[in-house]
Amino acid sequence: MRDHNSTYSPYTFLTDSDSESFFAELDYRLRSGEHIQSQYRGQEDIFSFLSKYTTELAHYYKALFGLSLEEAGSAYGSRYYYLDSIEGVKNKVSNELRRPLKKEFVLLGIFLCKLQIDLSEVDTVRGFKRVLREDYEAYKDSFFRLLARVSGDDHIETDEEAVDKIIDSAFREFHRLGWVDLEGDRFEIMPSLERLRTLYVNEINNIDELLSYE
Repeated sequence: MRDHNSTYSPYTFLTDSDSESFFAELDYRLRSGEHIQSQYRGQEDIFSFLSKYTTELAHYYKALFGLSLEEAGSAYGSRYYYLDSIEGVKNKVSNELRRPLKKEFVLLGIFLCKLQIDLSEVDTVRGFKRVLREDYEAYKDSFFRLLARVSGDDHIETDEEAVDKIIDSAFREFHRLGWVDLEGDRFEIMPSLERLRTLYVNEINNIDELLSYE
């Protein structure tokens, strides 16, 4: 018979000697909307912990928070995890992060995915800005107008400095989410950016239609 004075938990990951070191950080990152992957600097240990207890942790988040622990990517190097709402999974509509992603950031994320397809060598924020203005010059005016509309700030349409500030903020948010690993001006696209590509594949493949509006 079990001693009722003893501490019992159905989750063995809580009794793992690594739990004290890694679980609190993992839980905070997941519930903040971050994507956990081995390629992201500083996530190697919590990724290994999560990989070891994926099934238990999935039950934990479903039972306690009504959240679904999602696994995506095929191989170890490209596999990543994130939390989504149960309803979001049922409806195949992502409950985009624990806090809503600004529309202007979504637009820049779509453009980043498009750029990755066309010009995979771009790996700096400065280079991203240059490509937007020079290599995609035909899109520039339409893109600035759309960015102004979705942000609700009309002066952005003619203010390149304001656009640069939005781009800088967007990349900081992409870094927080784990979509890119940003260090100074340089960034590396992470496997979890695939989530954004999956959500907005039509917009990425038909960017002309996205940018053409009256």
